[in-house]
Parts: sequence; C-alpha cells; structure tokens
Amino acid sequence: MSAKPSHSQGIFSAASGYGAVYEAARILNAFRETMAGEKYLTFNPGVIVGGTNVAYDTTLNSGTASGKLNIIPKTVQVQGDLRFLTLEQLQKARSRMREIVGKNLAGTSATITFSVESPPMPPTPGNYSLLATLDTVTRALGMGPTEALDPGLRGAGDISFVASYVDALDGLGPVGRAGHTPDETVNLKSIPKATIRAAVLINRLAHSSKPSVR
Repeated sequence: MSAKPSHSQGIFSAASGYGAVYEAARILNAFRETMAGEKYLTFNPGVIVGGTNVAYDTTLNSGTASGKLNIIPKTVQVQGDLRFLTLEQLQKARSRMREIVGKNLAGTSATITFSVESPPMPPTPGNYSLLATLDTVTRALGMGPTEALDPGLRGAGDISFVASYVDALDGLGPVGRAGHTPDETVNLKSIPKATIRAAVLINRLAHSSKPSVR
C-alpha cells in the first residue's frame, strides 16, 4: 500500500487522503468481512510494517518501519498465508482479494501478489484407499482404527507437492502439541510407534499389485 506523506492535520481530506495504514486496515477488514468462515479457506496476515520508510526481508521474515506520529504514513507492507483445499477455491479467493484491493481509499493505492508455497491436497478415492490400508495396519498392530481428519484441522504437508500425481497420505509422524508456538513439543515415546506403523505400511504397499500413480 502507498499514499501521500504529508502532515497528519490533513488526513481524510481530499488533498491528503487517508494514508497507507488506513488503506491496509480497510483491505484486511474487507477480507475478514467478506471471506472469513468459508470452509477450508484461511488467510492470515502474519506480518505488517507501515510508516514513512518501510523495509521487509522475505528471507529472514523480518521488517523495519520508521516515521513520525504527525506524518501520514506513506507505505505499508503485509505478508500473509493463504490456505485452501482446491485450486478452484484458490482462484476464487484470489479474484475476490484483487477486487477488494482495487477499491482504494482516497489518496492511496495498493497491489497484491500471490505465491503458492504448498499446493492443495484435496481428498481423493485413491487417498481414501491408502487410508483403508493404513487402518488395517494400525488395527493389526493394536493401535486401534485410523480415521481421516477433517482437512480444515490440518496444516500443509510436503506430500502435497506430489499429491496430484500419486495417491498420498499425510500425518504419519509422531504426536505433538501446540504446533508453531513457543510451547510446541513432541512426544518422544510416540516416535517408535510412528516408525513401526510407517514401516509396516510401506511393506504392505510394496507387496501390493495395485498401482498408485494417477
């Protein structure tokens, strides 16, 4: 977002406009009002920096901002995370976001760019077939049944990069809690169980005659 840097006395006026921070606030709030609550769609503005001078390093995920309290802010940068279940849902979300971004407040302008870090991994018949095999494994090992977790309760997985080409599963690792927080932990006792489960599953799939490549 960008705007005219001028004395704060003139903010909201036709000559000075609204400033970059109000434009950023408008956009983010419009995202929330029009898109929040859609199943399997999330959008999180993880970092925001704004002021007269702004710098953001996408490699270090770190930014700086400076300015005076009586100067209308010139620039705002927002970095965020967009999650979705299908490519169709992604395209619709991008279209709505671009439309919102284009309705600028007076004296401001804004642009939005997208980069997909993880492709979608929607449920497929092949994935459910793999899950059924895993279920037989966990039952045979005395670990109980294995059921699919709602995609909306999971994060992204590296397997999603090949999920459009082969049948795939995610979430076969050890048990933990408080992911992506300072309190995140892993249950070390769950590692041997996860290892045995994965080994037996791989063995069964290796001896299966059913192809898994789509």
